[in-house]
Parts: sequence; C-alpha cells; structure tokens
Amino acid sequence: MGALEATTTQSQITYMDSRWAKVIPDIDGTFTEDEWADARHISFNHTDPSPGHDPDFIHIYIKNTDSKLFLLFDDLPDNTSEVDDHLWVFFDANWDEVIDENLTMFLDRDHDPGNTNPGNDFAEWAIGFGASPHKETHHTIIEVVISITFDDSYDGSSTATELNNTLPVGTENSAIRVMFSAATYLCGWEVPQDGAPGFVETYGTLTLATSPPIKLFVIVLIVIGAVIFAGVVIGGIRIIIKRR
Repeated sequence: MGALEATTTQSQITYMDSRWAKVIPDIDGTFTEDEWADARHISFNHTDPSPGHDPDFIHIYIKNTDSKLFLLFDDLPDNTSEVDDHLWVFFDANWDEVIDENLTMFLDRDHDPGNTNPGNDFAEWAIGFGASPHKETHHTIIEVVISITFDDSYDGSSTATELNNTLPVGTENSAIRVMFSAATYLCGWEVPQDGAPGFVETYGTLTLATSPPIKLFVIVLIVIGAVIFAGVVIGGIRIIIKRR
C-alpha cells in the first residue's frame, strides 16, 4: 500500500498511533513516498491558514522503531519558504497534566542556535521546500526523527542531558501526550486542531508501536502447525480408543 492510499482524513485529530518502521527515512526535508509508505498517515483540511496561504490539507506520517520516532508533515498550504518557519512540539510524557518544559522542541528552518529549546537535543529535523506526492507546487515539508526509549518514563524534571538525549516513552500503554503547533509562517495550525499549547488537557494522545507486526506468512505457518498438531492428537486418541 502506497503512502497516498493509507490516509485517514479527520476533522479533529486527538488520537494518533504510530506504525513500526520497516524503512528508515533520510531526514532531509524531501518527501519520498517509498520512505513513508509504511507509516501511519492521517490528514486534515486546514481551512483557515494565515494570510497569503490558500486552504489545503496537512498530511502527517508517523512511524517508529524501538529507538527512533519518525514524523513527516506535508504542509500543502504553506507556499512560502521563510527563515522564520518553525514548528513547536509540546509534551506531557508522564501524564501528570503538566507541560514538560524540559522536553519542549522548537524546530526551525535554519537551525538558528539562538532559537534552541531543551527538547531540541532529542531530535534531528529538516524543513524543506519542494514538491511532494500530494502536490506538485512547491510547499513546506518537515521531517523529524526523535530518539526514544521504552525503558523509562519521564520523571517531570530531568533534562535532555540527564536523559542521554533520549525521550522516555515508557508509560504503561506506550503512549504520550503531545501537541504540534506550526508558526504563522507555516500557515498557522495545531494538532489537535483546537488545541492550545498552554493547556495540557487539549493535547493529543500518541501511541507508539512496540514491536514489528507479525507477517502474514508467519500467521499462516502457525495456523498450519496448529492444524497438524490437532490432527496428530486426534489421530492418537483414535488409535488408543481402537486398541481398547
């Protein structure tokens, strides 16, 4: 299934789930469909972008391994490339209803060292400007990779350095609360769409994949093995009954 086929369009995105990454994408700000065909794909129609931008869809792709979370934002309305383009990422990783300010990310187009935030050390990112499988006209494309660990949950105070620059996502259900907030320069949108960065109760839930999916042929082999085993057992019972 291609990246364009796996989409779910939502009027309000409050729940997101990640798929296990089979392909590790290059974080270069370009959208190569083969690199993201294995990701969860959701989208929404951004009907009220900032002035100078026409309404269009925001496409989001999410996937992960046991050590990396990959995100792609295909920002179709943003037909301008500006040095001030940036994306905020806010977390409540331990579900304590408090913004994890030590994890907050400010992902800007030019990686200006004066714009760093504590959570930037968890991530690598690239904000590109070009065509994508969704639109030939040039627009903004954001690719992000975040180092993660399932082994620990966030204590609410540790810094990126204290966490070895690895975002802990080790909650009981492998889910964290998150909000994405694109600057006005990126045509101004949030996910969830009615979210507010200062209010954790408006954040969305992101559930990560904890293991690769079982391949179909493995399931078939298991079923065949179970049928054979059952046949052997039933055959053995019949033999015992006949001997009696």
